[in-house]
Amino acid sequence: MRGCQKVAGVIDKLSGGHFPEEFEDDNIYHCRVLIGMQRMPEEEIRDYFSNDRKALDNNIALEPKKKIAKEFKEQLIIGNPTNQEEIALKKLSKQLKEKRVVVKLHLKHTLHAKLYLAHRDDYNSPTIGFVGSSNLTFAGISKHGELNVDVVEGDAAKKLSKWYQDRWEDRWSIDITEVLAQIMDESWATEKLYTPYHVYLKIDYHLSREARAGISEFQQEVQEGISHELEDKLVEAFTQPHLWEIRKTWNQKAPENIGLPTEIYRELIERRKSHADLKAKIDGGEITRINDFITYNLNIRQFSQDFIENTEDAAFIRHFYKSIAGYKDQSQPKNSRAPITILDPTCGSGAFLFAALNILEPLYEACIIRMEQLVEEQPGKHKFFEETLFEVKSDQHPSLQYFIFKSIILNNLYGVDIMNEAVEIAKLHLFLKLVATVDVNPRNDNFGLEPLPDIDFNIRTGNTLIGFATKNELLQSIH
Repeated sequence: MRGCQKVAGVIDKLSGGHFPEEFEDDNIYHCRVLIGMQRMPEEEIRDYFSNDRKALDNNIALEPKKKIAKEFKEQLIIGNPTNQEEIALKKLSKQLKEKRVVVKLHLKHTLHAKLYLAHRDDYNSPTIGFVGSSNLTFAGISKHGELNVDVVEGDAAKKLSKWYQDRWEDRWSIDITEVLAQIMDESWATEKLYTPYHVYLKIDYHLSREARAGISEFQQEVQEGISHELEDKLVEAFTQPHLWEIRKTWNQKAPENIGLPTEIYRELIERRKSHADLKAKIDGGEITRINDFITYNLNIRQFSQDFIENTEDAAFIRHFYKSIAGYKDQSQPKNSRAPITILDPTCGSGAFLFAALNILEPLYEACIIRMEQLVEEQPGKHKFFEETLFEVKSDQHPSLQYFIFKSIILNNLYGVDIMNEAVEIAKLHLFLKLVATVDVNPRNDNFGLEPLPDIDFNIRTGNTLIGFATKNELLQSIH
């Protein structure tokens, strides 16, 4: 497949589309490739002496098609591709989709020798054939010692063309052009650009699959060493087998696919045991306080998000959202609630505030999505949810993410730094995070961007150790 760059320029001049029924001297042909499946000698002998010879049908024909697709996939992952090979394969993928190159798999008979037919605008020899065993590569043509014959004589060339045409039109010549194009789209030769997030997911998937497979590949001695019956027993002189024999491999380095870097089997087993104990505590309802989460180094944000996404308790979602976003009750101010606030007294360029923003964002989003679901299930029952969703979907906010980031920046984040330059950089970081969520629309006023919020009160220049020396300094800072 990687050798296609040798003829790519010639193929680009072809018209593509549908085939003419017979060859004509109009020079608009497609590049047609007919592939024959080869069989190992053992398969042929087994089939010859077998009494159960099955006739070729659609189900049987499907297996060779899968086999050839697998072989093409394996070709694409061999070695490190060069830039020229990547360009050539992308061009081939495009030519396959445009039907400038059409590939069929011939299943009726095995095809071993190679036949190359070229048609040109020449009265004396419009068709030239090359028959032999060499592949159409530089090495195949110039270095190998197979026999290759060029056929220029008109009658012989026509016979070769008819032989090829008969097999091309045979019922068991299956078109695999789209299959090959799809394989190339799923390989490194695709034109599609993937986001770093999807690349990360792909890597994470393969690493996790290798880890799951590696768990089943524990060394036999280690598997035998995990003996729960011995945990509560005293090791005495007559104990058989001796504990040191059972655990002699525990100080060896654990395989990379199941262990952490530099982790030995003993540490691996202890870590897995610790995780099992922790899961048992969670399942048993023993972890109920914030201090417990901190003690066991658990992800509090993820636990909260999981509960919000799965709970049916509308009251919990309402109070949780009010706790993080705040709530102003115009009719009964005493019922108002201030939002959770996060202060970095030495914020610098805003790294800590940025981290807090990333923690609060999924909690906001989980609450709002759950509100939408509950309102859709029970219209008119949740007034607070409907009011919140009306504000979220107003024209002032181009998207849900914009509303969430704006709310967090205005209501939850506060920072102080003695350097004015650092404060301005922190503001810029937060503004860029906010603007990145907006899709620019040239037809709208100001390209669909609303004026950036004023966060001068949230992120300020000051000395948190000394504060204000006089009352006038405080008043001047406020005004």
